[in-house]
Amino acid sequence: MQEIKLNDIADSLIIFNKITFDRILKSETPSDSIALYTFYYYTAKWQGTNQPKCTTAYVANGLKWSESRVRKAKKELLDIGLVEDITSKDESGKIIGHFVKVNYFSLSTLKETHTIENPQCGIHDTVEKLETNALKEYIKCLKKEIEMLKNNNLSEREEKENFDIINEYKKICVSLPQTITLSPLLKSNIKTIENKYSFDKIKKVFKKAEASDFLKGSKGFKANFDWLMKDSNFAKVLDGNYDNKQAAKSAYDLSVAEKMMLEEM
Repeated sequence: MQEIKLNDIADSLIIFNKITFDRILKSETPSDSIALYTFYYYTAKWQGTNQPKCTTAYVANGLKWSESRVRKAKKELLDIGLVEDITSKDESGKIIGHFVKVNYFSLSTLKETHTIENPQCGIHDTVEKLETNALKEYIKCLKKEIEMLKNNNLSEREEKENFDIINEYKKICVSLPQTITLSPLLKSNIKTIENKYSFDKIKKVFKKAEASDFLKGSKGFKANFDWLMKDSNFAKVLDGNYDNKQAAKSAYDLSVAEKMMLEEM
């Protein structure tokens, strides 16, 4: 599995540090200020700049607010210093765009000039990296999130692999018990088999078990999934120790197999 790094998830998170929140809570209507600042933050994320093009009408439509409510909340953010109005002009001084600079916002790109091919950010606007936001390179909370993501991804992968093997067993070993309880010990045994053998080898063992009269109960014992997933048993089945033998030609004594079986039980 590819290693998850801080920057892999930073672009998917909206994080406020305590100082930012403290400032917002001092505003006249903190709920509106939080909603508007979050919307600016979100828009900055998908536009890839901390100076997104975010008009009053666009915000009003997105938040389902009236434009007057947007202007009021924006004024509070302007007064606090969390946003700034930015006007972009061409060389002749003509206004070519209005943008909202979102402060306390960090991006991995530093001073990357946006060209005419990326007009939503203006011709002369640049992406700046401010150090007051929670999305810095080494943040403890992100490291914790990464560990959670790693564990979740690993768990999901293991569950899928377990399901694939169990499904293959049930499909091939129709004569063997089909009830399987995934105990911690069984999960550990499955993982050992997966790490040691290819999926083709695992299917081969299932086919051998299904073809073996002894493992299907001809002498009273019947193998099951848990038994097959024990490393020592798996190896013996793979080596052919429980294959059916022609009585007249085989040098293999079935009593030996029975003895081995009893030792494993």
